[in-house]
Amino acid sequence: PKVVGVDAEGNRISPPVLVQVATKDYVILEVPRNKLSRDLERLLKDDSITKVFCDNFAHKDKVCLGLKVEKGDDYTKPPIVDLE
Repeated sequence: PKVVGVDAEGNRISPPVLVQVATKDYVILEVPRNKLSRDLERLLKDDSITKVFCDNFAHKDKVCLGLKVEKGDDYTKPPIVDLE
């Protein structure tokens, strides 16, 4: 897919309790045990796939998934788009 929606539950810890990844055709739920799966890590690092979050100003979903969040980053364009 070129675009996926990403959501994390239990995002105060890393890895989070639950990660949801959705495309227009399917939804994948991952329950990380001690770390994210290799496939999820590869997806998060792939800049050719746009990851869409609905994360607040604290960026907890992105941070708990190991994504670097810098003050002043622009999340209005790929590879990471934040709807909030």
